[in-house]
Amino acid sequence: MSTLQLHSSPTSSSSFAPITTSRFFQTSRVSLRNAVVTLQSDISSVIGEREADRQRVCRQRKRDSELRRGIERSDW
Repeated sequence: MSTLQLHSSPTSSSSFAPITTSRFFQTSRVSLRNAVVTLQSDISSVIGEREADRQRVCRQRKRDSELRRGIERSDW
């Protein structure tokens, strides 16, 4: 198994503990998966809010239309 050696600077002799590449990529993959899940959740939330707004507007238009029809009938 190969390892990734992390140094504070190229000329420094002190270094962090080596991280295996498989562990490094596994951690990166988990972070990426969490970011994707968060993004999907945000998108779903926005879509849900837009759908709720659309339904609210439809209900308001229907009420306005019914109100106008009622006013027109009372004018007869």
